[in-house]
Amino acid sequence: MRKSKNNSVLVLGKATGVVLAAMAINATPTQAAALYWDGNDTTANADGGAGNWSTSTTNWDDALTGGNAVTWTNGSNTAVFGGTGGRVQLQQAVTAGPLQFDTGAYTIDLVNAAGTTAFDLTATGISGSPATIVNSAGSAKNFTLNLSADATWNGTIGAGGTHRLNFIKSGAATFNFSGTLQGNSATAVQVTDGTLRLNGTTTMSNTTGVSVKGTAKFDLSGNGVTIASLNTDAGTEVTSAAPATLTPDRNTFGASTINGLLTGSGLRLSVTRNAITLNLNNNNTFGGGTSLAQSGSGTQAVNVNHNNGLGTGAVSASSSNSSGIVNLNFTTAAPVIGSLSGTGANANLIAVTLGTTGVNTILSVGNLNTSTSFGGVIKDFSSTDIGSLKKNGTGTLTLGGTNTYTGDTTVSAGTLTLASTGQLKFLIGATGVNNTIAGSGTLNLDGSFLFDLTTAGTTVGNSWNLVDVNSLTETFNPSFSVLGFTEVSDVWSQVITPGVSKYEFSEGTGVLSVVAIPEPATVGLLGMGLMGLIGRRRRCA
Repeated sequence: MRKSKNNSVLVLGKATGVVLAAMAINATPTQAAALYWDGNDTTANADGGAGNWSTSTTNWDDALTGGNAVTWTNGSNTAVFGGTGGRVQLQQAVTAGPLQFDTGAYTIDLVNAAGTTAFDLTATGISGSPATIVNSAGSAKNFTLNLSADATWNGTIGAGGTHRLNFIKSGAATFNFSGTLQGNSATAVQVTDGTLRLNGTTTMSNTTGVSVKGTAKFDLSGNGVTIASLNTDAGTEVTSAAPATLTPDRNTFGASTINGLLTGSGLRLSVTRNAITLNLNNNNTFGGGTSLAQSGSGTQAVNVNHNNGLGTGAVSASSSNSSGIVNLNFTTAAPVIGSLSGTGANANLIAVTLGTTGVNTILSVGNLNTSTSFGGVIKDFSSTDIGSLKKNGTGTLTLGGTNTYTGDTTVSAGTLTLASTGQLKFLIGATGVNNTIAGSGTLNLDGSFLFDLTTAGTTVGNSWNLVDVNSLTETFNPSFSVLGFTEVSDVWSQVITPGVSKYEFSEGTGVLSVVAIPEPATVGLLGMGLMGLIGRRRRCA
């Protein structure tokens, strides 16, 4: 007679008794149960520790104390890790029910003991003490958490470097995670169903690509994270009600294309890497704003492919590098942003491009009713696909750059100021064909106008209404100028044909016109008449 690990008495009279005893000792559960990790030993108690996880070794117990030593069976068994922590290495692909960490200091490593081959790990839940799940060597493999019930856990999933672990959140339930979540690929974090919510303090790395698929949701929940890239499907949502900055930081894995929604009053979008492409393709409602901050020598390209692609917040851009370019491209007909700002020594490297092939764009700015300054360049996509600017809201928008867009400028409300460094361009065609400044707001002009007269009419009597002085409250300040023109008494002129005709722009009327140049004799007679009139007035006085 001898005892098994659970101290039950076995009466062995024949060889079959020996076989039955062996089966009891090395039993494998036939249905879902809680199995307790026993590491590399086969003692009566599941005391944990390091070991190799496979379906062929008896390093599991069917009870926490006094249980039978059993092998793991892939399926829905709960894997309980208690006792002493240690490194647990997969020797094959493993599927499990929930992972339960009753003590900390465990590392589940997807690579085998030889350090040469990695395997996938799939579980239906995770709970308990902090632990680490990594792939320390071998090819990229997946840790899939397929949740049917909500789960909350704090730990570390993945690691940077060349050895990749892809974390896949699937299942309709919500995974509330806090800790460290990182990888080294465009698919390092995949949310394929349900919700991944970052609780507490969660850190991610700029080597971690995030993809959100189907109808899944990625909730930052107040955690600002810097990641490598973000790619989402049209039915998905990335959100944060509490303030949180989302920073796609690299082009290493290609452009970030956000087809899903960006929502939440606290979500803020930030781009800081010197070379990155970001595509915004949906009706976004996030309210935290967008910041484009160029610090390197590359090109940031943000393509706004929906009228509300930048949400409802403020938009700011800057470049701290003399060769760092920021391109903000609006490709739809009527995009709207809360405000626009961008100043600094290299503001001329910030470009807002309006339009795309076959599309003319009217950009509306100012719904936040704040006052901002923009020193970058607002320009057309092409000579035939042009942009216009509409100033909304009660605030003041100050333009300080060399703007070249050739659509209309409308001051619907508030104030538009052209700073002394700023420029607006007018494309002059046949008589009456031109872009204009109009609206019911206030217009302050300290900068310069540039008239493109390449295709302009030259017939005396031609005219173009450039500034609608009848509807605007406009001021031409002393620093105002018309490039290439000379000014006398608030009238700017440029000769077309000497002695015959010239262009004149009047600040008083806002009209550019072609006028005849009087004959010299006529000028002299007019001058003499004027002098006579002055003398007569003096005599009468």
